[in-house]
Amino acid sequence: MKSKSEMSADMADQKPTQSSPRAMWKGIVEGSVLGAAAMPVLTPMFYWTARSVGKKPFVWGECMGSLGAYVSAVAPVTAVSYTCNQVMTDMVKRWQGSVTDAQSVMIAGAAGAVAGVANTPFDVVAQAKQVGEQKVPMVETARQVVRSNGVLAMMRGAGMGVPREALWAGAWMKGVPMVTQKLQAVGCEENIAKLAAPMFVGSAFGLVSTPMNVLRYAKQEALTQPKMNESYVSIMKRYGMKGLFASVLPRTATMVVGAGIFAKGAELMQEYSPLSNKK
Repeated sequence: MKSKSEMSADMADQKPTQSSPRAMWKGIVEGSVLGAAAMPVLTPMFYWTARSVGKKPFVWGECMGSLGAYVSAVAPVTAVSYTCNQVMTDMVKRWQGSVTDAQSVMIAGAAGAVAGVANTPFDVVAQAKQVGEQKVPMVETARQVVRSNGVLAMMRGAGMGVPREALWAGAWMKGVPMVTQKLQAVGCEENIAKLAAPMFVGSAFGLVSTPMNVLRYAKQEALTQPKMNESYVSIMKRYGMKGLFASVLPRTATMVVGAGIFAKGAELMQEYSPLSNKK
């Protein structure tokens, strides 16, 4: 039987490593930095994906036109996702001392869903800038969308965007550690495995989630607000079944590059951020 001192030591080990306010600030700061830092690389890839859905040419002079929209969107949205994940994990640790794998996946999925909701208005604006013929400032683009289609137009595509983000967050939480372990088991070096695993998971998810992404873009690009199955029908009429995979190459490439950036960025944050706990 353990002594009181041993039991106290065990309880101390089970305590959350961060207070809720610290977890919140860690999510806000690190998520914002990672999101903003990734956008100069990912914006051309988002542009490529959007143009591929509509079979429009890639114009180098325009590909960075929505950089401001994406920085404004992804930085706070990544912060929302990180913050929700940090705070919910901290709460579960306070309640029961530790977090199970299943709970980690559910927490990540919930955080991803919240981030998906927060991201949709920004994504609508970015999409409008990418496919629009007239290049106007981000705020004016938002005003045009609202004037033409109403306020609810700013949530267009959420029906596919929110579950996509939730599934991606859950896949990241469960898939990356599993693939990392598999790679190390076959002799891959730890540093290489930690980078290759998220890129592999990103490529797999990019492939299978392409139809959801195409439907989301079609919903956002439509002048009216058809139901999601009507967006599917319109794509089928124009392209047939292959239309659902119209942007599979840029979508998969974006997920691979993005996963690598965020994985390495998170590792650097853990090492150098003053808000991270270092032993």
